[in-house]
Amino acid sequence: MTFIKNSTSCSTLIDVEDFKATRPSRMNETEIIVEDDNEYKHKLHIPLTPSESIDNCLRNNPLLSSTAKKALAKRSEFFLSKGTFSTSSVGKGRGPTIYVHQREVAHVSNEQYDNRGAILVSDSATTCHIIGVRSYSCCNRKRILGSLCHLDSIQNGTCVRKMIEEHLSFHKCLGKCLNRNQVHMEVHIIGGYLDQDRTSEETTSHILNILAKAAKTCRSKLEMKLKTCVVTGLNDCATYEDNVSNAPIIRGLALDISSGQVHLFNKVHEICAGPAKTLRRVRLWAPALQNNFLLEVHTWEKEEICVEPFEYAPFPDIELFLQLPDDTLLQYSSTSPECEADDFCDIMRITCTFVKDIPVSDVFGKDRKRIVYHSKKRILNSGDDDLFEYDWKRSD
Repeated sequence: MTFIKNSTSCSTLIDVEDFKATRPSRMNETEIIVEDDNEYKHKLHIPLTPSESIDNCLRNNPLLSSTAKKALAKRSEFFLSKGTFSTSSVGKGRGPTIYVHQREVAHVSNEQYDNRGAILVSDSATTCHIIGVRSYSCCNRKRILGSLCHLDSIQNGTCVRKMIEEHLSFHKCLGKCLNRNQVHMEVHIIGGYLDQDRTSEETTSHILNILAKAAKTCRSKLEMKLKTCVVTGLNDCATYEDNVSNAPIIRGLALDISSGQVHLFNKVHEICAGPAKTLRRVRLWAPALQNNFLLEVHTWEKEEICVEPFEYAPFPDIELFLQLPDDTLLQYSSTSPECEADDFCDIMRITCTFVKDIPVSDVFGKDRKRIVYHSKKRILNSGDDDLFEYDWKRSD
């Protein structure tokens, strides 16, 4: 049988037993603050030992379970808008929608885009996890930073720590704020389900431990609250219904930086997935050594989406790979072939055709220059300057 190369997104999640071997053998735990819509606070104790299930810990926590159910009750099937959570493609008083692909991270300040901020959004998470973070300092509550990342591996863990450090650095610009005045940070996490390999549970455990340890280490200057946690068992259809297969209930998260509004959904309309959506998906097929970090596509310092150069090339038997029937293609290219979206195989073929037909030098040039996109606000009604939408244009 001809060997077909897997996407690196299917091989980066560490084996369960290997992961357990790296965990402390002693009984131990750490904690993180959970807060519901009524600002009721509760300490969630997170197990550090492999003998304790993080999923059982989450599902047996009354506040967390109740908060997850309330969040799920508000979910929708699609996120359709460029600049609002409604089904309209028109944004009124909103900043642009910035899509974060798998293995990407974006940071946005509410001072950007004419002080409108932006909406950070990502979807297509099955075993993957999406983390949204929003923070402000107690000495200036009006200056806000938001971040969103899409993780597919516990090897991306250092990027979560860097994201927290980015928030502390942002608020440090105010000088005295980090002496004793705290930075208030809200965390939202979705993703995973009760998959057979327990990939989701390992990822959930890893993320929560990183967050809890960061909260403990930085407790003199940081107050971290877990506002949304719909992960693994809390995000599995079989948890809430009998006689159904295991599958994630929600796969997407949107975070409005200015308002703090969070929206849970399943699918982003393709109009929101750009710019350069196929190229950014190609990065999942790049060599693993340069691909374990998260690509920072947007910063709070510049109003642009940037794609840093990376190497890619057609893999052996790519023609055969493209001709595989959907069920076989899923087995080779997904960590969760039993519950991928209907358009997964179509997107995979478009991505691999790009890899096959377009040399990397045609994309980034011989000098491997980064690609930059700037947003352009387009007024939709001459009588209402607040009725507009954003388009991303490449800057040459």
